[in-house]
Amino acid sequence: MMLLYDPAADVAQVEIGDVPDGAIDHTEDVSRGPYYTRGIDRGKNGEILGYNFLRASQGVDLEGLPHQQELADLFRRVTKLPVLGAA
Repeated sequence: MMLLYDPAADVAQVEIGDVPDGAIDHTEDVSRGPYYTRGIDRGKNGEILGYNFLRASQGVDLEGLPHQQELADLFRRVTKLPVLGAA
């Protein structure tokens, strides 16, 4: 997994593996509120290629996501962003 964080945009992006240009077919909105705050990038066959988190400095909400523990470990190891919804 690779984590990219843009503090100016306050967006965190996680790529699960090598994601070639054009591989993302669509982004599934998996926000838990009325506004878009997180999404899952999926390939043509529905496979997960990555995750997107908006307003990341307010907390990265991992509740109910696939790869939840791996994502939590990555964020805690690489950033000081608050991690929500993970043990």
